Amino acid sequence: AVAALGFGTTVATWAVAYVGRLPAVQASPKLLLFAFALCLLAGGALAGHWLPTRNPLWAGGLAGALSCALDLLILGSVLADGAGQATTWIPGTIALGAVLGSAGSLIARALAPRTAQTRRNWPAHFSWVALGATLLLLAVGGIVTGAEAGLAVPDWPNTYASNMFLYPLSRMTGDVYYEHAHRLFGSLVGLTTLALAVVAGSADRRRWFRGILGLAFGLVCLQGLLGGLRVTGRLTLSTDRAQLAPSLFLALVHGIHGQLFFGLLAVIASAASTTWRRAERRPLGEHAASTLATANWFLGIAALQLVLGAVVRHYHTGTTWHVACAVLLVVVSGAAGVRARSAHADLPVLPRLGTAILAVVTLQFLLGVGALATTADPESALARWQVGVTTAHQTCGASLLALAAAYWAWSRRLLSSAAPSTDEAVEARAGAAA
Repeated sequence: AVAALGFGTTVATWAVAYVGRLPAVQASPKLLLFAFALCLLAGGALAGHWLPTRNPLWAGGLAGALSCALDLLILGSVLADGAGQATTWIPGTIALGAVLGSAGSLIARALAPRTAQTRRNWPAHFSWVALGATLLLLAVGGIVTGAEAGLAVPDWPNTYASNMFLYPLSRMTGDVYYEHAHRLFGSLVGLTTLALAVVAGSADRRRWFRGILGLAFGLVCLQGLLGGLRVTGRLTLSTDRAQLAPSLFLALVHGIHGQLFFGLLAVIASAASTTWRRAERRPLGEHAASTLATANWFLGIAALQLVLGAVVRHYHTGTTWHVACAVLLVVVSGAAGVRARSAHADLPVLPRLGTAILAVVTLQFLLGVGALATTADPESALARWQVGVTTAHQTCGASLLALAAAYWAWSRRLLSSAAPSTDEAVEARAGAAA
């Protein structure tokens, strides 16, 4: 519980910090500190409201302390500008987080006195935190690609020969800020995935679920390596561009792989839910067979469209194929959404998934038209607002792929006619006990 709330608060503070430090925003340090404090108070309030402990100081304090400990990954850049202050900053930051978290918890208890609560599924909450962190990372990466800032920092894993976590804040300007922030968010997603694998894996006895948690951690490590090799071309600490071999192909693979990882997290979040554990299979009738086939097509075409979109983004070619596949994806995803809402209205989750699919594919189509108009001239650099449009299109596309993965997983959980496996028997017993 503390891990989910602590990491969740960190994702919120990092999002605020990133937006506040964008070249087009440049919020004042005082305003950013105030926003950080609000995030910590909010995290503490959730801890005080949700955690079944009689002492709210512990509930919010631990979550706030964990969040600020994770925030040190970005606060190291502040320490680098003021050498010699680490012995004060580090414990002071963690202590401040504990105080603000405790204060938020006390406020929540005072405003809404604790009542009898149902047991919360914290691994499921944590999986949503991981999803949120990864979606934010995809958006940050999209800005890097749109601004063509992927090679603004020549080395990896260092940043201009400095430790990545200690690169001075005063030097994070322009394209360097975009790329360096992308790396920091990548480290946060890696830590979040590791923590999720440990927390959810230790609380779950399903072998296949533990397996995909381990797979997720392996994939996020591979994603970091792909991102680094995209810049350097080989494992080296050199900053001499003459000795480096940046790879556009690895940039393509890095972009595709990141969204596939996001889709896997959507499956993990689905499987971690209490509804998944308690759900019963339905007979494989005419409607169910059609739904399963639609789910296969939806996921496959969404993955193909991801590849085609990445080719357009990085190589500025293949637009016709991308547009043609987009039309096909709109038709198939629309069919999936309508079928989920109408043919399976009595089932859990599927009707809501159908509504989400229809909403996201509509938005994605509109953003696609905007992105197509924005990038009509691939030879010219994009303005900031144009980068925003293309990034929104990419991020919305990732969301649609994640919905396709979740739809595929849920359709098999609820509609498959296969005999229950040993792991599914464990699910049924766990659901009955929940």
